Amino acid sequence: MSRLSLIFLCAFVLAHSLLGCGGSAARAKAQGDSREVNWKLSIPAQISYHYLLLDLGMRGNNEEQVLQALDKLTVLEPNVQIFLDSSVWLIGRKSPHAIPILKKALAVYPDDTNLNLLMAEALLEYGQAEKAVKHMRLFAEKHPQVADAKIELALLLVKRKRFEEANVLFSALPREDRNYLVEYYHARALNGLGRQDDALLHFTAAVKEQPKLIEAWAELALLYEKRKDHKNARQAYDELLRLSETNPDLLLRLVTLSLNLGETERALEYTRKGPNSPNFILAAVGIFLENKQWKAAQILLEELRKHPNPPEEVYLYLASIAIDANNSPEEALAWIEHISPDSSVYGRAIPLRVQLLATLGKKEEALAFLKQEREKAPEDHKLFQLEIRHLAFMERLDAALALADTGMRNWPADLDLAFLRASLLDERGDKKAAFAAMEKIARADPKYYQALNYLGYTLADENRELSRALELLTKAVDLAPDLAYILDSLAWAQYRLGKFNAAWESISKVVDMDSSEDPTIWEHYGDIATALGKVEEARKGYAKALDLNPKNADSIRERLSKI
Repeated sequence: MSRLSLIFLCAFVLAHSLLGCGGSAARAKAQGDSREVNWKLSIPAQISYHYLLLDLGMRGNNEEQVLQALDKLTVLEPNVQIFLDSSVWLIGRKSPHAIPILKKALAVYPDDTNLNLLMAEALLEYGQAEKAVKHMRLFAEKHPQVADAKIELALLLVKRKRFEEANVLFSALPREDRNYLVEYYHARALNGLGRQDDALLHFTAAVKEQPKLIEAWAELALLYEKRKDHKNARQAYDELLRLSETNPDLLLRLVTLSLNLGETERALEYTRKGPNSPNFILAAVGIFLENKQWKAAQILLEELRKHPNPPEEVYLYLASIAIDANNSPEEALAWIEHISPDSSVYGRAIPLRVQLLATLGKKEEALAFLKQEREKAPEDHKLFQLEIRHLAFMERLDAALALADTGMRNWPADLDLAFLRASLLDERGDKKAAFAAMEKIARADPKYYQALNYLGYTLADENRELSRALELLTKAVDLAPDLAYILDSLAWAQYRLGKFNAAWESISKVVDMDSSEDPTIWEHYGDIATALGKVEEARKGYAKALDLNPKNADSIRERLSKI
């Protein structure tokens, strides 16, 4: 039994044994009886009475009653514990009275460690983190012998991501003052400083002392996964799963890790441990597909098809497997045709159906299908753009441009449609009109990186306004750092400006990212390598460009022959 509960019990017994009818009066008052209580109580009886009111107020979530009882008790029998218990209760209710009560308590007991620790936590809880750090720092400096004060300050610093300061405090703690929470927070500080090896040691120490510390197991799992230590990561996730029973998110992480370890059957086992719900199974299927485990994904999808009213996403996934694993557009199209027009995934199925029909040589059928769908949803911008793209794919550029012009009259503020129209102008050979249209897009949205890339690359390719080209492309790369073709444009502008080392750094990143199907990237690679005297790299670039059947093959062969 807690100390406070014992106090409440004693108060209740006292109220009955000493007061007789007075005890009944106290109960009537506590229960809300409006009749005036005129008994003159002794000090011990008053204390007992207000403890009873405090207990009933907490149990009944009556904050006003708690505050009234606390106000009386701090006069009749002030003590640290009553402040602590009441403040914890108020903090739990997010009461605005919690911090004022703690301030009142600290005015009476300024050196009490527990009150100061609670004040720091309360300030943090109420969004006053810097005040919490300042309060704890002052207390720790005043009481250097109190280890808990240093620990609390270090914990607060970790929560504020001030890892270096926290690490200094934790490192100075003697062994006898370190517990599993110290190890856990010290590990977080070290991890924040990038000292992963040291962090692992302390996370491991934390779970060794407290095997049920879920937070530490989670940090361990993530840290191992970040280090690509899939085996230890899976062990940590397994332990998390044991502590938190069947957690779908953890199971999906274990599916991923098992596939990284090449253990497809085990990944399927983890999937089957999860909830038998379509959402969970489809999430797992997505992971199997990302890892090109087509057979396992198909097994799960076929099982899901046997559910009553299976989600029609199943057919999208089966179509994906038919394309990627079986190279069968006919099979994929058959799966897509299972999706009904009123399905929530029908909109996602439309572009795939158009693509499949086009792949099978049924371009006119695809166009007719698109027109039919656009008639059903005349305000759907994406369908409008899809029909324009399909017309361009059919090499009907005039028709595509006419439809784009119609779209711009309907939706003049649609920048995606404007970009598509400008691209059609470029494809048709009207470079000047295309450039002007892209300029208009960039003015409307200075962060539209596709337009910035077009403008910058055009200027660089035409060897004019190179400073502006560099500025535009630097901004485009900042906005879309993961797009290889934009970084290639930047490399080309750097090359045109004679910044060969910068160009080489950029183009080297490009070929590491994605270059296998773009001859222009390898041509640029060869040109930049030539400028730097990197003969073998230049030959490599030109040879790979020629392997990809570029339109300017003769020009590339000529440059290759001169190396």
